[in-house]
Amino acid sequence: MYVNNSLRSVGCDDLKLKQCESVWSKIYINQLDYIIVGVCYRSPEADESDTNKLFEYITSATNYNRPTLVMGDFNYPSINWLHLQANNSQDLKFINN
Repeated sequence: MYVNNSLRSVGCDDLKLKQCESVWSKIYINQLDYIIVGVCYRSPEADESDTNKLFEYITSATNYNRPTLVMGDFNYPSINWLHLQANNSQDLKFINN
C-alpha cells in the first residue's frame, strides 16, 4: 500500500494480529474522520481456512463503522464479474460477502 505523504495515515494495529496477507490503514480526511483502507492477497492455493481468515479481516475492518475500501488480488479467476456468477461454493461465498 502506498499512501501519499500529504495524507495522514495510521496502521490498524488490531488488524495486524490475525494471520492473513494484508495491510490495513486509517487514512484521515480531517482531524477526526478517516476511512479504512485494506490491501489483501489470497493465494490461488488458499484452502477454506485461509479464505475464512481473509473474511474475518474484512469483517473486522468493517466493525470500525467507517467507510472501508478493500482491494487486492483475491484469485477468483472463475467468477464471472459481469454477471456476478460463480461456479463453486467458495467463489459464491466471496461474491456474497
